[in-house]
Amino acid sequence: MSVRIQEFIVVVWQTTKASLPLRMTCLSDVLHSPLKLAFLFFWLLLGIQKLMDMQLSCPCKPGVNEAFAAFVFIVPALLVFTVMMLLTRPCKHPCRRGSSRFAEAIMPCLIPPTLWVILLLLNGQYVACGLTYWKGVYVLDEDKPPLLWCEPSSSRESVEKALYRRFIGWSQVAGLLLVCSICIVTVVTVGHRDCRRATEGTTSEEEAPILHS
Repeated sequence: MSVRIQEFIVVVWQTTKASLPLRMTCLSDVLHSPLKLAFLFFWLLLGIQKLMDMQLSCPCKPGVNEAFAAFVFIVPALLVFTVMMLLTRPCKHPCRRGSSRFAEAIMPCLIPPTLWVILLLLNGQYVACGLTYWKGVYVLDEDKPPLLWCEPSSSRESVEKALYRRFIGWSQVAGLLLVCSICIVTVVTVGHRDCRRATEGTTSEEEAPILHS
């Protein structure tokens, strides 16, 4: 049995050793491609958001709710932006003031924080928690659909439950509007940049024969 275990260990080691250069190449390719790195962080943030849904709960205390929602939005977004800045180093290339090269270099660093904000807005629970102004207990209501919310101790439970659902709806609408705005701005910006580059290339080709003559 020990001989078979040794043979198995040797086979695993040889396979790992053979695939190590390929893995290092893939890792280097990801680190040198800001867009790939940004979407890698997006999937990481998606997993963190799902974990937060299971582990974190709204304090259900006026004043504390706002701070809780603000920290959930700001701290992870700022952290992933800082990590992206350290990995991609967009400021290490010399850029003239007003140049679009700096904006193009820093844009991948803004993708993960923006996606994080969109995820939280579409989730709706964190905005609803921040807007909750009554004291209560964070419980799971078995209505259809089920709802995690701050159940108050007052007798106006139905009114406040409807208001909490409205807060979630507002948050999700804001997330969808943000997605639409980003799509429109991206299409317009990329189209304008490509048209400008195509125009500059055509102008250079037309001026070249004149200079040679």
